[in-house]
Amino acid sequence: MIRAFEERFPGVVVLEGYGVPETASTTTFDASAKERKVRSIGRPICGAEVRVVDDEGEDLSRVRSTSASSSAGTTR
Repeated sequence: MIRAFEERFPGVVVLEGYGVPETASTTTFDASAKERKVRSIGRPICGAEVRVVDDEGEDLSRVRSTSASSSAGTTR
């Protein structure tokens, strides 16, 4: 869908990101068109820590993030 959109609108580049209100408005982002990977949520922004974990906190399948702008007591 992203490639089709960009083909329809030449010169437009879609950059993707991820974030939830409890942690920060943006946690990860594709910082540049040259370094992006389509269908990826990008790299953590400066000051953010991101891990993919399961329900027990073991690295695996859920995104856990924290940053200086996280609400007190939250980790998502």
